[in-house]
Formats: sequence, C-alpha cells, structure tokens
Amino acid sequence: MTYQKGVSIYLAIIIIFILLGIALGLSTLLVGQIKLVKGLGDSVVAFHAADTGVEKALYEEKLCRQTGCPLPPSSSPSCPTCSCRACCQGLDPDPTKTSISGTLEVTTGNFANYTTTVTHITESGQDMIHFTSRGEYKGTKRAIDTSIPQSPALSFTPWQFCQTGIVSSSFPVVDYRWGYRFIPNKKMTVKKLCGRWPTASIRSVVLQNSTFAVLKTASVTGKGNPNWACEDISLPYVTLQAGETYYVSEHGSSSDKSFYAENLAPLLPKDCSSVSIKATCVEPASSGGTKFTGSVDCTTTNKMYGEADFVATCDIVPF
Repeated sequence: MTYQKGVSIYLAIIIIFILLGIALGLSTLLVGQIKLVKGLGDSVVAFHAADTGVEKALYEEKLCRQTGCPLPPSSSPSCPTCSCRACCQGLDPDPTKTSISGTLEVTTGNFANYTTTVTHITESGQDMIHFTSRGEYKGTKRAIDTSIPQSPALSFTPWQFCQTGIVSSSFPVVDYRWGYRFIPNKKMTVKKLCGRWPTASIRSVVLQNSTFAVLKTASVTGKGNPNWACEDISLPYVTLQAGETYYVSEHGSSSDKSFYAENLAPLLPKDCSSVSIKATCVEPASSGGTKFTGSVDCTTTNKMYGEADFVATCDIVPF
C-alpha cells in the first residue's frame, strides 16, 4: 500500500490534460467555424465581384460587336468605352488590352476588386472565349472560370458603308479599270468582292497588293444602281495586314459604262469601316486589262471612279 500513495494525483493530472486537450481541440474547431461563418459574407461579396468582372467583359464584347456603332466613334458616348479589338464600323479600341479590372463599393468606404482576363480557346472544334475572373474583398478571394461560344466576327464593306455623293451611271470615259487604293487600320480577312454596275453585266473585281500582284478575283453580276452585288472569293480567304497598301478595282467597257460617285463630302482620302481609302484610281484597260499596273493613276478628289468594293471581317480579340 505504501507504493500506491499519490496515485490519485497522477490520475488527476492525466484527466486534466485530457480535458484540456479536448477543450483546446474544441476551441480550435469553434474558432475555425466562427471564422468560416464570419467569412461567408466576405466570400459572397468576393464571388459577386468576380461575377461582375465577367458581366463587364461580356458587356464590352457585345458593345464592340454591335453593327450600328457610328462613325466616328466620338459621336456616341458609349462606343469609346469598348476595350476590345473589333471592327465596330470605324471604332479603333485599344488593341493591346487583354484584361479589365474594377472596383465595387459594398458599403461606404469598403470596396471589392475584380480582375478579368480573356483568352481564345477551341473546344470540340468550336471557337470559345474563356473568362478567368478574380474577385477579392477584405482578404477573401474567389474566382470564376467559364467559357462561351464566340459570336461571328462583324462583316463590313468599306466603300458601301460610308459612300456619299451622287451616283451616276453614265461616266463619260469608258474602257478603263476603276477602283480605289486603301490601307487597313487593322488586320482583316477578305471574304467577298463586290461591285455596282448595270443589271446582268458581269465584271471581274480584282484585289491587289502594293506591288500590283493579284491576290484574288471574283466575277460579279451587276444588280443596277443603287444595288450592290457581292460574290464569295475562292478559298483560302485573303488576309490583309494593317498599315499596308492595297487596291480593289473593276473594268468598265465601252458598251457597258461604269457607275461613279461625285460630289463626295468629305473628299478623299477618308476613313471607312476600319479602312482608310486613300485615293480613287483609274487606268486604261489597254495598259493593264485585267488588273492595275504600275501606270495606274490615283488621285484625291471629290469623285470615286467606278464602284468596286469588298467584304471583310476583322480578326477580333476581345480586350
């Protein structure tokens, strides 16, 4: 019995440590749960901020693709807010921007932040726009990753879009090749060649580069003034580079006169749908015949000789 004295003290200490461990464990769990519950509100706000970033990106994407965006953009207070690379009928947004960011005022003086990045991906052969949006509020961060099908690129026709003046169907000089010289403001893809001339008249519309090399041709059947006619070019489509010089033209014969526009306002050169039309061009058919050659005469004037054009789409990269 002598050696059993003090056993109760050891048992009491062990029990105390066990109870203390249980208490510490429970307190740790409770503190974690309290923090979790406390952070739920912040988490919801952070998620809402991330969602706002996606909605903002979608809004700007839609705004930049609208077909009615005026020219110049400054005539509308909404169009300059676009921050994507698009052919918004003359709008030239920031081509280097790949993300957007912003803040939300949750309560007075408390702000949530978001940053949304946009990339292009392909899923099962479908072109998709992928959004990665990060929201943060009071140190709590939440993210959204989602993809949507990419809408078709906006098509545009430079001269048809901004043509002004009076269109005549009896140009006095015949058997000439007519058209215009232009410089794209951004990279674009030509899909059709167009023309406006007497009904049933079939003419060859030619697209050439700065060295007068033929890029594409198309046989276009006229529909008469004021109607334009367009024909698909053969694949592959032609890619035009921003800042380079190109020509588009048609041939009017002595028996089939060309239309032309006069009293243009403003005069050439002028900007039309992501393309700067530098001058109208003319050359005797005997010189080049089926295309412009180095002897082509291009002038800035209040007339547009001939009525040739093309249909293109810009290489759209949101933001």
